[in-house]
Amino acid sequence: MILKSLLLVWLCVPVCLQAVLPRSELLRPKDRWVVVGDSITQNGTYYAWVALYYLTRYPDMDFSVVNAGISGDNATKALSRYSWDIACSHASVATVMFGMNDIGRSLYGVDSPSEKILQRRKMAMDDYQESLTTLVKRLKEDGMRVILLSPSPYDDTAEVKSENHKGANLALRACADYMRELSKREQVDFIDIHKPMTELNQQRQAQDPTLTLTGPDRIHPQTPGHVVAAYFMLTSAGVTGEVSNVVLDYQTKRVVDVQRATVSDLSFSPDEMSFTLLEEALPYPLGKYGAPAREWIPLEQSLSREVLRIKNLPSGNYRLSIDDIEIANMSAQELGQGVNLGTHQNTPQYLQAQEVLRVLMEWRYNVGYRKRAIAQIEYWTLGHLKKPVDVLTGVTAATKKREEVAQSADSKKDYILGLLDRYLEWKAREAEIDERIKRLFQQARVKARPVSHQYTIKRIAD
Repeated sequence: MILKSLLLVWLCVPVCLQAVLPRSELLRPKDRWVVVGDSITQNGTYYAWVALYYLTRYPDMDFSVVNAGISGDNATKALSRYSWDIACSHASVATVMFGMNDIGRSLYGVDSPSEKILQRRKMAMDDYQESLTTLVKRLKEDGMRVILLSPSPYDDTAEVKSENHKGANLALRACADYMRELSKREQVDFIDIHKPMTELNQQRQAQDPTLTLTGPDRIHPQTPGHVVAAYFMLTSAGVTGEVSNVVLDYQTKRVVDVQRATVSDLSFSPDEMSFTLLEEALPYPLGKYGAPAREWIPLEQSLSREVLRIKNLPSGNYRLSIDDIEIANMSAQELGQGVNLGTHQNTPQYLQAQEVLRVLMEWRYNVGYRKRAIAQIEYWTLGHLKKPVDVLTGVTAATKKREEVAQSADSKKDYILGLLDRYLEWKAREAEIDERIKRLFQQARVKARPVSHQYTIKRIAD
């Protein structure tokens, strides 16, 4: 199974650093990955952070990602859109994350639940288990490699203002436990992000009860929470954390060891050494919005080890420059022990990785808020239309529906009108959006290709 002990993942350093994909990797060369789920998938970013890892770690790897999440969906209802919204992805691998809308959150937060409420909770869980089992079977029948992904937590312990359906997170734990059981029975993979995210949440709240991985509504993780989810997905799968590993010896003036990189033009002088380095990968960037996650998880140590070690330097302090950019001052002892450049956000390669992230997040925006907004409306509001829906049929039906909703007293009128407005704007441009999505992903792939850099290590005054 994909899941490994998180403790082992954190404590063990892979001994194999070649630029090949371990068998336990989430994604494999030429994979087409469909992410199936609810709003946490449709409008979330965890899958983009996973894709970012593969783009920066294996820039020549051919893979693609299809979002099949729909806000408000659950395992039972997802079966009704299976043929036109999931199977049609022609994916080779599918991750499935349901639970948040399956458990009946409104049934929780009751101090003394009646027998009727308890029975409704049981019925909701029975429906979830039956539907999830059917969904897994159908995915397997269609030739997909299935990875069950436990739901992210419902934060019923944070001291925030939103309504608290206390007990909902235990119900999600039951969903995760069933996923584990189902994975064994159906011989598919399972990744549990619920348990480590819940534990991390509780650790943080011991210091500040108002802190939460999920955000103020207790349900939808914000960007740092999605980074954490992706982190646990990747580390649970046992991915390599190695960007590169370079060991040079100043005294013998030779390369001792190089992994996932090429060293050339090695030069030495009494107070300086220089070399050209071409790495096979880029460090893992977080950007402005993902940066808070760095305080919660050992991301660089686990996923972005870009190690430079210079043995036998004369004692003293040295300045590391890359492409004539001053990166940091380091002691001979620090360089002798090895420094992780993946923690330095001012290196040219980190800045390049930040550009990959920027393009990928633009891709994710077009996927989640444009392409999937179309599917969301065609699923919930225009569900009567035959799928796939052509532009003329969709725009005509949406225009009529908008007129009806505008005249109604529906409590969700403004929300539905907003969705319909997005649909009318983007359905007419769906082909353009599809092309933009492909172009952006390819652009991110091109930007992820490493380039050579000139390193200089020069002794400075103590």
